[in-house]
Amino acid sequence: MDGTAADPFGPSLAYVTGSLLDTGVQPDRLVPTHCCFCGQQCGMYLKVKDERVVGVEPRTDFPFNQGKLCPKGISRYLQNHHPDRLLHAYHRDAHVRASPPRRPISWGSSPACA
Repeated sequence: MDGTAADPFGPSLAYVTGSLLDTGVQPDRLVPTHCCFCGQQCGMYLKVKDERVVGVEPRTDFPFNQGKLCPKGISRYLQNHHPDRLLHAYHRDAHVRASPPRRPISWGSSPACA
């Protein structure tokens, strides 16, 4: 593999270090929300510090999950600032040999939106 696809899109470390994993961080506020992974929509609080999500807490008052979260729900917040997260729609012309192989486009012009 020549690395051209890996350069703009990853891979990178599969873990996050620093304040995101520091369980001693006191959040500025808790934001009530729901988990986004499955159809159960478990209740959770996002722990926000300096306008950045630094963790989650399950909601004990939510009738479905009653204070429990699965591993996906617990670690979901780590994806927000992951270096491999795509922040733009990309288009790849299969018949065009270009470097880089994909180019950013607006969400409205994405073929998936057409």
